[in-house]
Formats: sequence, C-alpha cells, structure tokens
Amino acid sequence: MTTSVVNVRRDEACDVYIGRPSTFCNPIVVGQACPECLKYHAVPGDTLVCFSRYFWRRVGAEPAFRAKLRGLIGKRLGCYCRPTDGFGGRVMCHGQYIVGYLEGIEPEAVP
Repeated sequence: MTTSVVNVRRDEACDVYIGRPSTFCNPIVVGQACPECLKYHAVPGDTLVCFSRYFWRRVGAEPAFRAKLRGLIGKRLGCYCRPTDGFGGRVMCHGQYIVGYLEGIEPEAVP
C-alpha cells in the first residue's frame, strides 16, 4: 500500500491526521506573518514554498521527526486541502511533500 492524502472535510477515512494541530501540520498560516519569509500569505497555496523549506529543514536536522515520518509509510494522511479531483500535477497540499518524501517521488507526482 502506498502513502496517500485524503480530504477529511469530505469524511474520507484517514489513518493519521496531518492538519493543525499535529506534528505533521503546515504551521504557516494564511493571513499571519510567515516564520520562513516574514511575509503574509493571502491564500493557502501561497504557503507551500515556505512549508517546503520548513519541512526539508526539519527532515535534515531532526532524527526524531524523520522517525515519526517513517511511521506514516503506507497510511492515508488526512488533511482539509486535498482537492476532490486530485492534484492534477500541481502542488496544492503540504501532505504532498510528506508523501513525496516517503515514496521517493516529487510532490507534483503525488496522485
């Protein structure tokens, strides 16, 4: 079984919730000062470049975080931003970075 992202808003069953508040959430909040770039992001998709920096920094610096991530392999990760029709080759959810890391693929390739 591959790791995937599902939308909990649509009552899709998930094994692990990755939204706020959780260890795996995107801590960059729309409309608040971004700790990565110090700007204010206007829409959810705008936070993903900064989330990518944050995520890869944690992966590189925190062995305990990497160990927790490995526990997600093969799970359905629940978030609120997965589109109904899939990602269509676009990065639209922080869960795509998590799945990409675990499955060894680019975030854009996450179905």
